[in-house]
Amino acid sequence: MSQIQDTPFPQDFMRKCHRNCVPLAALISFTWACSEHCRHCLAFKNASGELTAEQWRVVLYRLWEAGTRLLTWTGGDPFARMNDFLDVLAAAASYGVFRHRVFTNAMSVTSAVAKQLKALGVEVAEVSVYGQPENHDFITQVSGSYDRTMRGIAALHDAGILVRLKSPPLAVTVTDLEFLLALPGQLGLTEPFRLGPGVYETHTGGQHPLQLAVSLPELARALVATSQLPKTGRFPWPPWASPCNRGRSVIHVDPHGRVFTCEEDLTPTGSLLEQPLSAIMATAVFQAAQDVSFLKLPCWRCALWRYCPEVCSARFQREHNGTLAPSAATCRLAREVKSVTEGR
Repeated sequence: MSQIQDTPFPQDFMRKCHRNCVPLAALISFTWACSEHCRHCLAFKNASGELTAEQWRVVLYRLWEAGTRLLTWTGGDPFARMNDFLDVLAAAASYGVFRHRVFTNAMSVTSAVAKQLKALGVEVAEVSVYGQPENHDFITQVSGSYDRTMRGIAALHDAGILVRLKSPPLAVTVTDLEFLLALPGQLGLTEPFRLGPGVYETHTGGQHPLQLAVSLPELARALVATSQLPKTGRFPWPPWASPCNRGRSVIHVDPHGRVFTCEEDLTPTGSLLEQPLSAIMATAVFQAAQDVSFLKLPCWRCALWRYCPEVCSARFQREHNGTLAPSAATCRLAREVKSVTEGR
């Protein structure tokens, strides 16, 4: 779900951006290139024709013009194009308003690079760790990748960047869950390890990542063990609210400068090299995303909502060929979480 979680902005400000469709946050896939070859990777593998550093400056202007202030850089891995990435961060710093997060494997992050990132405004780094060294290297298909990632994490932490460890729920990850839950403390990190809600097909429809996924009962137990579920309290949103910030206060930009309502929505709507973001957000695809509300889903009155890992309208629509309906897989997982919670 395209929620802006743990942001440096006040909640009232974020709600106003959501209500008025101001794209406060952009998830930016800087490149599809990566130094790892993860077996479950969803990203496109072709890194040809990507924007140059100079073209990214145009994108930065378009984002600034539209009111975007939080940039989350991902890929691939942004550091696969190290020099260009640092040049673009430096260009962003000249605006004086952008705040940055990076999703990375941290393999290429040295102490000098980490200090430069901190100086350029990077506040948070989310790093994927898949298990104990041998299991991590098995998933990345790069020998020694675990050790290099650990060195990168240490460099980021020492530079004063908040580091979060995470992984999708792969079978090997859940097998090593006790190890991963203890790892942040061992590294001196303040944030707990976080397990993602699912493993999905690739952006080109490839099914091979699903072969690495943990079973639903094991995933349910893991989500409860990590205290990610069940939720507490009442259903927190009114039925007319949007289930996520997709196409409202969150957008996705790919390495070619094309804009999407979110990372899960694969329908391109326009290029920031060719038109302002305001014009792109006025297209039919964005308007349809902005029109999604809980009223169009049974989720807001579902007895399983406390056990549900996410409400992702884009993934729901992909599963149902464009029709907005709950995901059968998500509902099955919610029922498994409920069973685990009740001790069945």
